[in-house]
Amino acid sequence: MGREVAAGTTLEPRAGNALVRPLGEGATDRYLLPAAAATVVELSIEQRGVDVELAVFDGDGRAVLRRNRALGGEGFEDGALVSEAGTTYSLAVIALATSGSGSGYRLAIDAVRPVTPADRVPAAAERSFAAAEHLAESLDKESCRRAVPLYLGALELVRELGDAAREAEVLQQLGWVHRKCLEERRRALDYYAAALELLERQPASRRQSSLLNNIGRMHHELGEMELAVDSWRRALPLKRELGDRLGEASTLGNLGMASRYLGNLQEALAFDDQALDVLRAAGARLLEGRALNNRGRLYDTLGMPDQAVVDLEGAVAIAEELDDRPLQAAALTALGRLREQRGEPALALEILGRARKLRVEVGSDRGRAVTMLALAAAHEQVGDSQRALELDREALALFTHLEAPRDEAAALAAIARLSAAPGSASETAEMLGKALGLFRQVRDVHGEIETLFALAAVERRRERPREAVELMETALQSLEGVRSRAATFDLSSRYLAQRQSHYDAYVDVLMDLHRAHPGAGYAARALEINERSRARALVDLMATNRDLLRRDVAPELSAREREIEQRLASLERQRLEMLASPSTAGRTAALEARLDEALRDLHAIQARIRGQSARYARLVEPSILGVEQIQRTLLDDDTLLLEYRLGAERSHLWAVTTRALTAFELPRRSEIESLAGRVHELARESHRRELRGPTELALEELGTLVLGPVVEEVSRHRRVLIVADGALQYVPLGVLPVPAVGARSGEAEGAGPLLAEHEIIGLPSASTLAVLREVVAGRSPAPRLLAVLADPVLDAADPRLAAIPERAQPGEDPGSAGPAARHPALRRLTHSRREAEAILELAGAGLSFAALGFGATREAALSPELGRYRIVHLATHGELDVERPELSRLVFSTFDERGRPRQGAVYAHEVYDLDLAAELVVLSACETALGTEVRGEGLVGLTHAFLQAGAERVLVSAWRVDDRATAELMRRFYRHLLVDRLRPPQALWRAQLSVRETPGWQAPYFWGGFVLQGEWR
Repeated sequence: MGREVAAGTTLEPRAGNALVRPLGEGATDRYLLPAAAATVVELSIEQRGVDVELAVFDGDGRAVLRRNRALGGEGFEDGALVSEAGTTYSLAVIALATSGSGSGYRLAIDAVRPVTPADRVPAAAERSFAAAEHLAESLDKESCRRAVPLYLGALELVRELGDAAREAEVLQQLGWVHRKCLEERRRALDYYAAALELLERQPASRRQSSLLNNIGRMHHELGEMELAVDSWRRALPLKRELGDRLGEASTLGNLGMASRYLGNLQEALAFDDQALDVLRAAGARLLEGRALNNRGRLYDTLGMPDQAVVDLEGAVAIAEELDDRPLQAAALTALGRLREQRGEPALALEILGRARKLRVEVGSDRGRAVTMLALAAAHEQVGDSQRALELDREALALFTHLEAPRDEAAALAAIARLSAAPGSASETAEMLGKALGLFRQVRDVHGEIETLFALAAVERRRERPREAVELMETALQSLEGVRSRAATFDLSSRYLAQRQSHYDAYVDVLMDLHRAHPGAGYAARALEINERSRARALVDLMATNRDLLRRDVAPELSAREREIEQRLASLERQRLEMLASPSTAGRTAALEARLDEALRDLHAIQARIRGQSARYARLVEPSILGVEQIQRTLLDDDTLLLEYRLGAERSHLWAVTTRALTAFELPRRSEIESLAGRVHELARESHRRELRGPTELALEELGTLVLGPVVEEVSRHRRVLIVADGALQYVPLGVLPVPAVGARSGEAEGAGPLLAEHEIIGLPSASTLAVLREVVAGRSPAPRLLAVLADPVLDAADPRLAAIPERAQPGEDPGSAGPAARHPALRRLTHSRREAEAILELAGAGLSFAALGFGATREAALSPELGRYRIVHLATHGELDVERPELSRLVFSTFDERGRPRQGAVYAHEVYDLDLAAELVVLSACETALGTEVRGEGLVGLTHAFLQAGAERVLVSAWRVDDRATAELMRRFYRHLLVDRLRPPQALWRAQLSVRETPGWQAPYFWGGFVLQGEWR
């Protein structure tokens, strides 16, 4: 902040008198200016990086001159002070905002001369305008009403003078008062349009671009989104041409908001990120806070609540720092709503209570109503539906009066939900229908989707399921349209994950219809809806040819992508080093924020690469398979598909063969997931004698629950494809006992595991397999047989390091240190070398490649050379990053042959860009089957990464397995694969059965954790 000039500082009224002062945003300098009677003092202020307003008051405190023509931090504010009677005037220089590197102004008296008759009309116009401005700046409605006649008086006088520029300025201020204070948007738009018409006859100016921005805001608030976007797109090149960086950021923010409502989420995020970059470079803190508020709300829409909280809390902090109550209230409202959605109603009520108090102080009726809606939702969550309904109705009345159709629609939908009761369905449907019409009017696709599903729920209560299905299908088409426009697959999957409850509801109503009309095809349609909800981002990624995608992309974009990936690796290395040290393990928050920012940058640059690729634009979205296609193209007579969907109230299982589809109802998600979680924990520890009994009981219980309904179908097939859901994805279902055909409910005791009689193959979705086959059919087989990377040097205590003569000390090159070099959990996989040597011997000489010990490096794992091998075997540690699945990693040698530390991690986001032609990738490592569950997408991690990279199948582990047992299982697997020439699923099945029969290794811990994902043929 700049310092304030003492109130008594006198400015001598002498032509040529000038002074230069620094001034910070929000500060005011005040001067005394004595002026003789019948004189004119011509003043000017040169703005030097500070946007200032000039205000002059007479001896009685009346405003006589206001100037804020030159928008931004450049140009001049000038005016003529007409002094009819001699007096001392008070002159104020008010810093509105800073821009660029400047920090002050130059105030000059350009001339002092006698008054002439020609000065009197302009002086009257200035006095009327200044008095209006003085009244309006309080934003008090009564004061604003009193200001309007004064503005109109000034308007009449400047028209008499023929001053078009000044006329446009007065018209713009009339529009501003009617919009911001009186909230009469239509009248405001009329004034803005008249001002724009005048300005468009003159050279391009900041005022013209600012006016276009404001007109866009008006159209947005009135629900006229196309007109709003048109205005903002016209304003953006003007802002850039004029070098108005702050104005550019404002326009980018507006375009981001419009893109969010229209469902163009990736475009919205790109606009918001650009706006923030501009504002931070300019040091415009208040505008940065507003931009953070916008992006935080967007992250909420995208299903990224953690990032949303960071941005919204950042906006609140800036608002508090600058004492900007409107921004503080808006950000607190968004933050409170987010806390309510995350199931924290008490915290939400506290935050929203603060926001409501601020809204009242500011005097914004619309803002107060928006906060009421959020408060209503929080009261509903704590069980106070009556209070929630009162708040919603009060908000609705305000929105209706204010001509705010989007907000009115939101209030109607909230009231309809709260008012829903037996016997009131017609009234609820009518209210939702009105809300739907308003959302469509303002082109709010998200509001439309949610309202369509709410209407469908009403139709279900009215026992009209077919009408509900029609509404849900319409909503789902819009929802999937939004998903398909997300140019990064991360955003696509997150958006769909947040809306899986809609797919749950759709599947439920279709299965209700199936039970009522068993032969009408509703079960098949329900399965197709399940497929539409699953692994869509993975399917899209697998169908994208990465090499072709980048051929017509600017080299600088590819270089920027590589730079961001290097930054990610460096930040993650630092984070792991801090976590490994007790003194810094709790201080990683700032670093993790930078990691998240780097990931956002990576997603943004990848979106730009896709957007610039003509080949990507021509890609046809992969089709989702229906039942007939699954039966005809994916299965044979020996193969059964089991597809699960876990729902909040009930779950579903479809069993598909070449000839039939059978559907079953299962218990609710929470019941199945609780048991599945217990099974996973017990099975991974089942080698402990004291846990064998509990493990067997838990396995039998889960087997009865999820396999019991399909024992007859399973018994007739040798091979089972499994599309699991939720926590079932963490359990290799092959370890579950299969109740005997005809057994009574709950009888699984003594039954053998599913794997004992059946090959088991996992799939993210059935449609994934179809796309996988298309990819494989379009490429040539890899020319060489086997590449093996195994037994990396991970631990500083590894004896291979001690054997190095004159070994370099870790401190010699700290900049290159790999995180795993100091990671105590990464011990040497002693048996992996013997495992690798045995596999290489089976493969034979000449067709294999081996990188063992120090040679098992990150560079070898990322080498294009791996694309020449049909089988890629990686025997090392895998680590899951639950928060950031793109940073899940395999760790290779973290020391070189001289004992120097080196980077050893290969991250999932790097695996995505490999170009493999592998028929099989084996991750002979701990817990490589696991990933972060993104609802609908599955377990996002290393398995998905290798499938995307071109692997036809991936063999992974669901838990940490004994090193010796793993080596032996792999040796037997490869013997069946390479010597006996069995298919990979059959080879794995034989190997697991033989290990299971080995004395001491009968527990599932030793053999059951290995899972094959991908192609079964």
